[in-house]
Amino acid sequence: MGGLLIVALFAIYVWIAIVAIRRAKGARFKTLVTIAVVLIPTADAIYGRIRLGHLCSAEGGLRVFGSAVNVAGIYFSTGPDDRWIKEYGFKFAESRTVENRGVNRLTRQGDGLIVLEKNVEPISAYRLRFVPGDLAEAYMRSTYVVESVDGKSVLGQLVNINYAGGWVERAVGGLYGGRGSAGTCLSNVEVDALRCELVQKTLKHSRTEKPR
Repeated sequence: MGGLLIVALFAIYVWIAIVAIRRAKGARFKTLVTIAVVLIPTADAIYGRIRLGHLCSAEGGLRVFGSAVNVAGIYFSTGPDDRWIKEYGFKFAESRTVENRGVNRLTRQGDGLIVLEKNVEPISAYRLRFVPGDLAEAYMRSTYVVESVDGKSVLGQLVNINYAGGWVERAVGGLYGGRGSAGTCLSNVEVDALRCELVQKTLKHSRTEKPR
């Protein structure tokens, strides 16, 4: 149904544009009307993409403000992931359960075995927190922050900005009950890689053995 409505609206706009161009007096006015017809649905989209590039340069990407040393483990708001132990050398990794009722902890034992402990008291001094963007904003900023668990010390952040597009693109997305994407600073692959880099650059630990 949404697709048919889009086609109908497009057809109406084209009909209005043709009528306006035909009724314009003289070549100069016909040219001006033609330019206006093209720019009305596209001008803000073009400007928006240019602005996205500036925002990405000014606000997007990885920013490191400081680092902490002798960090044994970390808390993740994004869920449990044992690669922080296996690949990056942390002794433990904590996260809140899906039910949001307690904290689980993955810990590397002396023999290298990784053990899951459920509903534990968190002991992490630092965390990686994800701050989702506002879907209502044309330029939606999603942020990963490495900070102390009390939130008083921010060591670094990773910002990705998603542009929903011009008014026509946003209107089309609204018809389907979702948010479109006309561009982002970083791809999902880049975000994942930079998120790992963010943790590595801000949280230092002494590795007594190579991860297995």
